[in-house]
Amino acid sequence: MFYILYSAVLLLLFTFKDKLKNYWSYLFLSLSIPVIFIFQKYYNSFYNFITIPDWKVIIIFIIVILFICVKIISEDSGFEVSALTLLLLFGALLVIVSEHLVIIYLAIELQTFCIFILIAKNKSSLKGAEAALKYFILGAVSSGLLLLGISLLLYEGSSLTLENLRADWLVSSPILQTGLILIVMSLIFKLAAAPLHFWIPDIYEGSSWSIIGIISTIAKISIIVVLQQINFSSDLLIVIIILSLLIGTFGALNQTKLKRLLGYSGISHMGFILVGLLIIGVHGYESTYSYLVIYFLLMVGILGLSYLGWKSRDVFLVELGLYHTTNKLLALSWGVIFLSIAGIPPLSGFFSKWLMIVLLADHGYLFTLFITILVSAIGAGYYLRVVKINYFQKESSYMVWEYVLKEKKESQIGVASLVGISLYVSLFLILNPNPLFSIFLVNCFMM
Repeated sequence: MFYILYSAVLLLLFTFKDKLKNYWSYLFLSLSIPVIFIFQKYYNSFYNFITIPDWKVIIIFIIVILFICVKIISEDSGFEVSALTLLLLFGALLVIVSEHLVIIYLAIELQTFCIFILIAKNKSSLKGAEAALKYFILGAVSSGLLLLGISLLLYEGSSLTLENLRADWLVSSPILQTGLILIVMSLIFKLAAAPLHFWIPDIYEGSSWSIIGIISTIAKISIIVVLQQINFSSDLLIVIIILSLLIGTFGALNQTKLKRLLGYSGISHMGFILVGLLIIGVHGYESTYSYLVIYFLLMVGILGLSYLGWKSRDVFLVELGLYHTTNKLLALSWGVIFLSIAGIPPLSGFFSKWLMIVLLADHGYLFTLFITILVSAIGAGYYLRVVKINYFQKESSYMVWEYVLKEKKESQIGVASLVGISLYVSLFLILNPNPLFSIFLVNCFMM
């Protein structure tokens, strides 16, 4: 009931956000959603409602912040788009708080259908139509895998709660193991991790920047929460991590478009994020969510800069070479964020990768550690190539005239603020990184 009331208020605010001169008016009201879940957590005995652990409340808060960031970047603030994004947010929150596979399946499907419609809303774009069709068909295949896995669990008489699912990995039944693997692979598909990664570059290329923000942040963090609670086979997870790191890194090397580069980069970063799930316990989860927060903030910065420069259209990397003469502040912003996401010290992206490398070294996963260090070094190459283009590429006459003749946009205070926050985290996390990492300490992950 509370969620419905607040969603109605947010729907009106986001629908008419262009008429609101002050971004803070709907920003603070948006932050009231986590308050609802905190209220339900501490008074659930009175309402006989679902118990929400502390760490899930923190994840809900992060998701709502990401939702606000994506809405600020969004170029379409119509009623339909706002309603769909709120439904998607509801689906993500439902995935996080649910403990039953059937409810999780329905919530994931709600997310999938909302994303499909948001991708397909631009009827004049052939790339958008192609991306929507691919997402719909491949999403249906993923849903089929999840349903088949659930059916096999029911056939074996297993419970569909996440708590029992953790114990089922110890059972030697082939049918049960097959069902669990199908469920995990369906969730891996939603994360766009290898070997079920092939759809993500095409989907990114046909989507607007705000939809890319939704797919790369909100839709993924809810799935990671589910995978964390399953605690599935470490051997399977190691294969997924290594394939994601290698395919994402080498696939990004020859990309010429920014959206496709971000798609392959996301595959590689998902490999890093899953490293934390390999280590069951406080330190693994702390590293995972610290990496997530830093990566998502950097992604918000990239999406904000892309929106400021090109709004919704796709961008060739060579077009970044214009900024060092036309807008030195934007050129500096692009350089800092890409150096950070490449893992160059002392920027924040270095700390997130360092956490994962130390985690692997401490627990003896030496081969995975070697692959991680290797792809970190190789992956820095395609990020540094963007920085090289940004500062040392000669601008062509086409790009100069395109900049001169393009329509000048009005001031985007909200988007510029998001970029500023991303830059601040990239540059100054080195001064005191402890507050970020201490968010996910023992009291939040004692499950």
